[in-house]
Amino acid sequence: MHSINQTKQQQIVLEQNTQNDDTILNTPGVARTRRRRPKRSASGQNKRLSKEAEIKQQLAEIKRIRRKKEQARLLSTRENKKKEIHADIGVAAATGKRYWDPSWGWDDNVYCLKTKDKIAKFFMARCELYNKTTDEVIKEHAPARLCAGTFDDEYYYGSYSKDVKLPDQADQGIYIADKNFNIIATYEVSSEISGNHKEFGGKYINKQWCYPFRDPCPLPSTGEIACVTAGAKRWDADYGNVCTVKWDKENNKIKLSRRSIIDESIKIFGEIERACFSPDEENEWMFFSVKRGAATQGIKKNKMRVARLNKTTGLYELWGKINGSGGLYGMDIHKTKWEKSSQSKLAIKKDIPARMSLLAVYWDRTTFDIVIPKKYNLIFDGENWAIDTK
Repeated sequence: MHSINQTKQQQIVLEQNTQNDDTILNTPGVARTRRRRPKRSASGQNKRLSKEAEIKQQLAEIKRIRRKKEQARLLSTRENKKKEIHADIGVAAATGKRYWDPSWGWDDNVYCLKTKDKIAKFFMARCELYNKTTDEVIKEHAPARLCAGTFDDEYYYGSYSKDVKLPDQADQGIYIADKNFNIIATYEVSSEISGNHKEFGGKYINKQWCYPFRDPCPLPSTGEIACVTAGAKRWDADYGNVCTVKWDKENNKIKLSRRSIIDESIKIFGEIERACFSPDEENEWMFFSVKRGAATQGIKKNKMRVARLNKTTGLYELWGKINGSGGLYGMDIHKTKWEKSSQSKLAIKKDIPARMSLLAVYWDRTTFDIVIPKKYNLIFDGENWAIDTK
């Protein structure tokens, strides 16, 4: 009996102790006793730290390589821009002069633009009208910075850029001068239009509308003057264009006559320059240089283009590239020295173009020098146009 009571008392004590333990564990502020993990060995910890350091080092090396590649890319971009600005390697670099945009003038003399500035891009450089045949600088006569021009029997048709906002925002126009290079008339398309037009572009700068409008060339078949316009990102234009103006000699006024003389096949180029025409009665062919846009390439590979007049629409349609003209630019055609093969009535009826041989002057973009031919050098064989550079 005594042993039974003793056993019950031991059980009661055991239960009380258990309840006390639970009370302690569930009482706020009293931390539970947790089982501690065994400490890592010093060698294991060192291995972990060594691995982390290795990863950091690898990441730093990747960043360094990426930074080096980006620096190389930026340097290459700068060098390419320098090459573009200083394209006057060879002859021009040796002489310290640059020549571009030649034209056949009176007495078979070749005129062009010339500058000694080797820093500015050629189209932003202050330049002079220069007779390359006689080595004579024409007196300063233009209203502003000179652009390209052409001649007919009586007049010089020039163009200019008026700086509106530096470094390269300008409004362009054309002028007509007599044989003494005295200005007779001037015209800026901004005097007739305002706003942005797909045929002209247009940018509002310093409270005025500015337009690209230059490189005039007489178009005898219609009595108009062709001018290149639109193109060039700095005038917010999508594609290059060729329009025409008419000069009323009696009243000495120039007005816009046609907003475009090219069809959709030519509206693929970002910029068109130096449009000139074959000297036949119809001015059947138009020759021009291109920049940016479809099928254009770098300076050395980019070729001049040719278009043919569609007699039904009165617009010029793209014919193709001028073979052999890679790196050549800014052509002008001699107005009197040329040949055209005779055609049968059937060929004329089928509108098959006749073979032609022309005398073309142009400049080399890789040397900034003028190429003056001594024989017919722009040849059409019935299918393709090619230039003989020999």
